[in-house]
Amino acid sequence: KFPKHPSILKCMFFWFTKIRSRVQKMTDEDLMNLPRIEDKQTLTALSLMCALAMSAYFVNDIGLSLTLRLHSLYITINHGISDHAGEAFAMYSTFLAEIGDIDGAYRFAVLSEKIQAKVENRIGVARSFVIHAYAMHWRRPIHESIDPLLKCHRIGLEVGDIEYAMHSINQYFQVYLYCGYKLGPMERDIRAYVKEMAAYKQQGPLEFCSVLLQFVLNFTGNSSNPMVLSGEATNEVEIKRLAGESNKPYLIKFVLLYKIQLCVYFNDLDQAYEILLDRYKFGSTKSAFTRHTLYTMEAIIYIHKFRKTRKMKYKLKAVKIIKMMQNWIIKGAVNCTHKLHFVKAEYASLSDDPVSVKKGYDKVIAICRRMGFMQYESLSCERAGVYFNEVAKDNDYAEEYFKRAHESYQRWSASAKCEQLVNLYPCLRKHVREIRNSWMGTNVRAIENYSTQEFNRHTDTSFLPKSEHFE
Repeated sequence: KFPKHPSILKCMFFWFTKIRSRVQKMTDEDLMNLPRIEDKQTLTALSLMCALAMSAYFVNDIGLSLTLRLHSLYITINHGISDHAGEAFAMYSTFLAEIGDIDGAYRFAVLSEKIQAKVENRIGVARSFVIHAYAMHWRRPIHESIDPLLKCHRIGLEVGDIEYAMHSINQYFQVYLYCGYKLGPMERDIRAYVKEMAAYKQQGPLEFCSVLLQFVLNFTGNSSNPMVLSGEATNEVEIKRLAGESNKPYLIKFVLLYKIQLCVYFNDLDQAYEILLDRYKFGSTKSAFTRHTLYTMEAIIYIHKFRKTRKMKYKLKAVKIIKMMQNWIIKGAVNCTHKLHFVKAEYASLSDDPVSVKKGYDKVIAICRRMGFMQYESLSCERAGVYFNEVAKDNDYAEEYFKRAHESYQRWSASAKCEQLVNLYPCLRKHVREIRNSWMGTNVRAIENYSTQEFNRHTDTSFLPKSEHFE
């Protein structure tokens, strides 16, 4: 029996007293070999809890959502395995990620995959997309979530679970973006899926994907102002107004996250700082893979603020983020490696040693190229160029890094950034034609060698569902 308005404090007390110690004593084998639930009333209750947990989150009833997630696991460990055990493990994984238990979150994410395969519940597969948003990125390369999320979407459509199918494809596009794949194919694909979401009247995922589409359009040169999320796909002022009226703080945070990134990429770090302050009025990002990116952008902003104001509070905040990311990597967060080196290179740029600064930037550029993160390779080259242009006053190195940034942005399909670089730095103009003729060289093969089979499928539209909505 649930209270009418469960508080987060009561949920934490329930977890600490009823679940935590019991689960810690159980091995993975114990959890996998629990007996099957036979009682129909218990099965019905568990089914309803799993179905309502995500809905409660999206209406901003965090206490109820947390209560449902914890009780679904409590029923599972006390009564046994059911078709919904995979969902219960997945939701518990998100809770552990939110409280900072990375090891536990990954453990239950893996258990969710294993139990789904054991019980063969196709509806549960569609709903397990959350483990790729909250847990898997702490241990596995983010590229490995591409295919599972597409599978969640496909199975969701096949079993009629349209809501979770659309949430899955929304997460897929976010993962695709952070993998550093080319923006051109993403723009084409997201346009198709936005039509599908509109056809199925899935307003929630549609709002997120519209923001993502506009973000991509701003980079590909299809926006009048690349630092404003308004244009063909959405209007940031309108979407923030509607989110405020309908009590959707998570949507406002989502919009502000992508505005911060746009401001960093397009070199307006002062505006990025103002947006960052606004975003934290709505709370912090707990555990989603976007957390890595947010903290990376934060560190760049704080380093810029320290260089400009010389106030130690900004430098200390940047150091705190570096230590946090180092701790994540020690625990196995493979997707943070290039971001940590990027932040450390930026931090090193505060020193008076251009040689060590160059080594730092060269290291992160090489790492990003090897791992396939084109967006960070591009940004690292540009930031190195800015350092040598404005701080070290070395025009030769500045021109070299700007040329490499232009080349990398072009491979990423970010034509708006290429145009901005040429306009900001006249030294690039005479080299643009040469760069355009050579951009399909050896650097591209480094990306392709890392790519999975899924990457090649994004060169055409054959993997898209055949539907009248795509015409």
